[in-house]
Amino acid sequence: MPAQSRYPRQWAWPGDANIAMSIGLAFEAFQFHSQYSHAGERGKVDHFSLSYADYGWKAGVWRLLDLLDAVGLKASMSTNGLAAERHPDAVRTAAAAGHEIVGHGWVNDILMQDDDPEGEVAEIRRCTHALTEAAGVRPVGWTKYLDRNFTTKFESFSIV
Repeated sequence: MPAQSRYPRQWAWPGDANIAMSIGLAFEAFQFHSQYSHAGERGKVDHFSLSYADYGWKAGVWRLLDLLDAVGLKASMSTNGLAAERHPDAVRTAAAAGHEIVGHGWVNDILMQDDDPEGEVAEIRRCTHALTEAAGVRPVGWTKYLDRNFTTKFESFSIV
């Protein structure tokens, strides 16, 4: 007995493909430490950890962009504002090659406080500006925003 589709309309992937995928890259900069921190102290700079993260902008992003170009694929590059400010050439190159630049906060080792909606809007504006300046196009993404009453909404948006 054939299974009934859960979808209300007929649909197919482009070219009747059987699978679809997305490619997501993380292009990040850090203030105190990267994802790898062996013995860092909270609030103090961990130079070893930051040197580990430097691979991303020195070599990693360039190798990935070359690979994606060689196989003809496009990616979404989640980019934080500090990375865009420090390494605009990498962001500009990715955008010029047709990859999406996606907003990803200001810095990935310092998180915004959930109880600071005004600060969150300011950070989104700051990131949007840095990413737009670096890429030459506005970033995509940003799924969380605050309305005029600082009530959290979950929709796509862009802040002018």
